[in-house]
Amino acid sequence: MNAVDDGSGIGFSLVWLNDKDGNLWMCDADANGNVYAYTILAGDLLEGEGPELIGLQDVAFDEEDPQAIAEQVCAAYPEGGGMVAAVVADGLGFDPGFIVFVADSAGAYHLCNATGVAAVWAFEPVGELIDLTGIETS
Repeated sequence: MNAVDDGSGIGFSLVWLNDKDGNLWMCDADANGNVYAYTILAGDLLEGEGPELIGLQDVAFDEEDPQAIAEQVCAAYPEGGGMVAAVVADGLGFDPGFIVFVADSAGAYHLCNATGVAAVWAFEPVGELIDLTGIETS
């Protein structure tokens, strides 16, 4: 579907894929084809509770900064909270979405895909190379 710089500052790309069943996948990879995050986006992980998680109630989202909302909900998602390390538009072009790198309280990094209406579509650990052996790619 699309590929964009993932915003990490180390030259990785975020690649969006549709599989044969029409599912949307998010893949974070380097120029050598090494994959560091690979997940299907199946729905809002917060099931619509994102605004409440970050203290937004009865808000008109068109009056809020969508990137700030995505950053807040991504930082609030891990148990114990986290800190935003980097953020970039996710390249999908709808419901403005953002890739937010979050450091959790233990210092581990996660790639979060969130929207300007406080929905979290993916939250994956990054930093370790993923072994894709045996994963169907067609």
